[in-house]
This record gives sequence, structure tokens and C-alpha cells, in this order.
Amino acid sequence: MAKITIKEIKFNTRVTHKEIPFFRSCLCSMADFATNPLMHNHQGDSLRYGYPLVQYRSIGNKGVVLAINEGVTEITPLERFTDMDINIGSKRRTLQLESSQMWVADLCFTSHPILYTIDNWLPFSSDNERLFVKLDSLLDRVAFLQRMLTANIISMAKGFGIHLDEEIKVSVKDLFESKRLLYKGVPFISFSLSFYANLALPDKIALGKHVSHGFGVVSVVGNDIS
Repeated sequence: MAKITIKEIKFNTRVTHKEIPFFRSCLCSMADFATNPLMHNHQGDSLRYGYPLVQYRSIGNKGVVLAINEGVTEITPLERFTDMDINIGSKRRTLQLESSQMWVADLCFTSHPILYTIDNWLPFSSDNERLFVKLDSLLDRVAFLQRMLTANIISMAKGFGIHLDEEIKVSVKDLFESKRLLYKGVPFISFSLSFYANLALPDKIALGKHVSHGFGVVSVVGNDIS
């Protein structure tokens, strides 16, 4: 069993999902953060490869910053930035701290499947998307998505330095929505769905591509498999 430390800072500041890149840019430009690679996932002019330990989100059209493990210490100074005017894109808004909470979650295999939802999940590279759209059978497409979920879980765990040494069993339950969207001008297929897994995944963890910008957030539903 591995323990994952998570911290979530919520601001009472309007931030829509489309404004997340501006929100992130604004916070990262503040003192102490511009040169911190965990805050913006860059090291100099290069990308920092690996699972993002600081993630920016919009929940209820309010700005949220979530950090994991080493990222927790890095975002704590954000708690002092409140009642100050900021620019989110071309819009002037007031940054107001609403809440801050920290918890420790398990990442481990379970004897029973646990039900989760995942929202706006971006599972595909361009090559995988081409393979997916060529599949005619619904069963084949579901199996493909299950393999992608498994690969994303392994990748996430590796980002925490955790090796999952048992077989991961994933089963898609319901597909709520599938749509095309643009991220930085690049088209992606996004999925919102529910799935079972034989793992205890931390609530609010994220899977897939571009998790630092609020995609692929996982929510724990429970253990009922009826």
C-alpha cells in the first residue's frame, strides 16, 4: 500500500475551464513560482516530463489548485495570495482564498472493484486516436478504452515512484459523453464515463493527457457493484 499526500486550495475567483491556462499563467508569474518547475511543468525552455504534481482546475467556475506529494509544499504559499487583483487573460478579477485542505489517500489493490467516474478524459496520442476511430465494434472500442485507462493508471503510479506489481482490472460501466474539443488549437477526443477498477485510487486524482489543466479528474463513487 502506498500513501499519497494531496492538498487542494480553492479560490472564490471566477475561472472557467477555458480560462485555466490563463489562471495557471497568472499564478506561475507570481514571485517564488516563475522558476519552480513543479508549478508549470517546465525546466528552462524544456518540458518537465513526468506526472504533473501541481494541477489547475475549474470547479463550479471557481479556480482550484491541487498538488500531490512534493507539490504540496510548493503550493502552500498560494494561501497568502488573497484579496488581490489579478489578470486572467484580458479580464481583471480578485483572487480570494476560499478554502485549503490536505489529506492522505491510499493507492493500493483491493479485493473488490471500486466504482469511479472520470470527467473530460483525454486518453489518446494521435497514433492511438487513429487506431480507435478505425474500430467498428462497440465492444472493441470499450476494450481499447479499458486498455488506455490501465496504461494511464500505471503511468500515474510511476510518476509517484510506485510500481504496481499485480494485474490491474478495469471495466467501463457507462459512457456519459464523448466529444471533440480543442486544447491549444489541437483537436482531441474527450470522454466522460464511469469505470470499475480493482484499485483504491485517490479521490480527485487525474488520468490521461493534460491533467495539469483540469482534464481527466477521477471521483470515487463507491464499492456498490449492483
